[in-house]
Amino acid sequence: MVVRVAIAAVMKNEGPYILEWLAWHRMIGVERFIIADNESNDGMSEILSALDAQGIVTRIPLPNRPKIPPQIDAYDRIARDHGKDADWLFFIDADEFLRPESGIDGLHPFLDRIPETVGAVGVNWAVYGSSERFQPGPGLVTRRFANRAEQDFSVNRHYKTLIRGRALAGMTDNVHHLRLGMGWKRVNTAFAPLVNFNGHEGLSETVVWDGLRIQHYVIKSWTEFWKKKVSRGRATGASQQRNGNFFRAHDRNEVYDPLPPELHDRLLAEVETLRAMLGGLAPKVRNLDLAIAEEKLNPDTHMRPRGNIDAATLNAEGDLVARGWALTAAGQHVEEPAIRIGDQTFQPKSLRRIARPDVQNAHPDAVVTCGLELVLAADCLPHMDKPGSSLQICDTLGSDTFGRPRPFVTPS
Repeated sequence: MVVRVAIAAVMKNEGPYILEWLAWHRMIGVERFIIADNESNDGMSEILSALDAQGIVTRIPLPNRPKIPPQIDAYDRIARDHGKDADWLFFIDADEFLRPESGIDGLHPFLDRIPETVGAVGVNWAVYGSSERFQPGPGLVTRRFANRAEQDFSVNRHYKTLIRGRALAGMTDNVHHLRLGMGWKRVNTAFAPLVNFNGHEGLSETVVWDGLRIQHYVIKSWTEFWKKKVSRGRATGASQQRNGNFFRAHDRNEVYDPLPPELHDRLLAEVETLRAMLGGLAPKVRNLDLAIAEEKLNPDTHMRPRGNIDAATLNAEGDLVARGWALTAAGQHVEEPAIRIGDQTFQPKSLRRIARPDVQNAHPDAVVTCGLELVLAADCLPHMDKPGSSLQICDTLGSDTFGRPRPFVTPS
């Protein structure tokens, strides 16, 4: 039977996360899952086998083959054997969640609006950061990581392809950009022609989130990044190394964009429905919180200074008021915080420490009064008129910095 929409993926050691990923996409209207299992050993194979037996997924064992990237190998096989099994087929990863703009109404309102001449839709990323979490903490991925990059963040140019089954002409070496049959159009989610950035397939000229986007939880917490992401390698065979620089480049938390409560509640219910189908498996395999409970890093050896400027405004006297928070590597106060503007460091004329239980919730090691309100005299303002100027919390000597630089826009 041909279904309306199916998802294809290749995964390795996504055991703690697979139930939420499946539950999310079932909740929004995905009817079939074709998953290539690349030699997992963390319980994911057992989960997928159990759900395969109940018709929820199609599990394809995928052993490694010399010199052949697992993702390319899997997608070629899925396209050949299952490409015509769905009206619409989407190739995505286990850290990518399709997010319809219609929210609780799911994918179908978007699919109903796609013109008949369109064979493929490029769907852009929305990269989510760590929400300043070091350890995983309890709860679903979509609940724990509520902060994302601005829409125009350059990495969000990446897109994945939603393709009509009958329009799929085969795979390419670029898993973001699938081959279309003759006569079919390729568009973005606003149904305008998809223009590639500088001719690079898989990167769009503009980031479009109309109707549909992909919430990309690419790093999760610092601990999950090192213990789960880095340890399993890259399914594409790409040479780009995943390391601390990769984490920091993708750890974007500028926009607080949490999951609406009604979606979270529905998702939890769907997770429980799937979990009930796994009664014979060990609780540690079936439960996300238990599965990642042992995924810990030693804060003494892995912590780093942390912080963020949440807001920067001018007060009635024309002084700059910066509000945010900062923690040393040990989770303690920054004793003498200051503000760096460009290459200049400015000491505040007044400092107020504020309780931030939200930060302590994300960083259990943190002192709760890590919040800061720093008032800087107006003579710092000319330095912010220079091109590319930005604000960043630092210590008085300027040797340690806390969080990302924040551009300052003068209030109108």
